[in-house]
Amino acid sequence: MRNHSFDVYQIELSAPSLCIFSFMGTPYQKFRGSGLSSVKQVNIDAEMLANYSVPPLALLSWLSGLVNVKSLTVSASTLQVLSFAPDYLKDEQLLPSSFMRSLKSLKVKLKPLSYGLSMALKIVMLDKELKAGLVPSSLMPNGILDLLLHNSPSADVDIVECSRIDDSFNHLAPLSSSLYPEFLQPSSNEHVVDGLERRMWHLKQVEEQTKKYVDLAMEAIVREREEMLSLKEHTMMLSKTVDVLQPQLRDARELVEL
Repeated sequence: MRNHSFDVYQIELSAPSLCIFSFMGTPYQKFRGSGLSSVKQVNIDAEMLANYSVPPLALLSWLSGLVNVKSLTVSASTLQVLSFAPDYLKDEQLLPSSFMRSLKSLKVKLKPLSYGLSMALKIVMLDKELKAGLVPSSLMPNGILDLLLHNSPSADVDIVECSRIDDSFNHLAPLSSSLYPEFLQPSSNEHVVDGLERRMWHLKQVEEQTKKYVDLAMEAIVREREEMLSLKEHTMMLSKTVDVLQPQLRDARELVEL
């Protein structure tokens, strides 16, 4: 599932045999049903374009519903989104005993944060950190890993460095050049209809694989576009601030000269 829209809020999930759950985007969706309880493998790359209360709460709700997950892979941005949750919800003493209770392995991908999430972190966390005399947060916020491992302290933890796009394409098999002759050259040992069906099957495999690459490429383009829009809005805000400060600075200089 990939989603950066705020339009989808509730999903009715009826998948008692669902084993793998993957998500990339801003977690606004709320799941109904018991489909998450059967999931064993989870991959989450969460984002957050502004300081909203919904994403961290939705993400915590998902994790609470994944009671039988054994393998969890999250990005650094996912940990940061979780860090926005209110402190009382992250109190390990209040966690239900079912929270991540079956976890065997936890993998964290330390890829650079998006511009939108970075700005949200600076706006929300900077004042708190300055008052506490702390250094700015790292890619892995304090306490979040402990939260995920609270009920499974013996789970294997793997922390890897990644680029922004990381290995999104790696799970796709490379397009084989041998597929093209398969549907360009008929075989003399088969019926013409069988040969046509075989070549059509190979062609559909290439088409499906190509669509997957296009979808991933479009996802990367959408992310970059959203970051550019956020940067543009931030620049406009700074310009307005400068416009307000310039007259004040001019007035202050005149007072000093007097």
